[in-house]
Amino acid sequence: KYSHRGVSIDDTFKTSRHSIKLLTVIVVDDFDRGLPAAHLLSYHMTEFDVEYLFKEIKKVHSLFDPAFFMSDAAPALYNGFRRALPDCKAVRLYCLWHFLKFIREHVNISYVGSERERGEKIYATIKELTLTV
Repeated sequence: KYSHRGVSIDDTFKTSRHSIKLLTVIVVDDFDRGLPAAHLLSYHMTEFDVEYLFKEIKKVHSLFDPAFFMSDAAPALYNGFRRALPDCKAVRLYCLWHFLKFIREHVNISYVGSERERGEKIYATIKELTLTV
């Protein structure tokens, strides 16, 4: 019912002593609440696993055609989505938390010593810009 607006997808990473991962597909309802719509358990979470999940979703919901696809930068998630739905026109978005984490890591590597303060200012500016859009 709500997938036309878009989907957000993420999987667990080292959250238990077992090596199995849990992937969750979330849709947004009319009140902007995130609702879990599908789950996948896998030991590897390859693009083929993700492809299988989205093909199963398409079988159940033949009109599944989200306007956007949001995830972290893991290629397997987006590639699996595209393999299952090659004609879907969904715009790819990156999760803000993952984006800021990437920027923070890049700043920590690139700006060391006397340049550290400059790097912190750059990070703060990027964070402020992303949160005000």
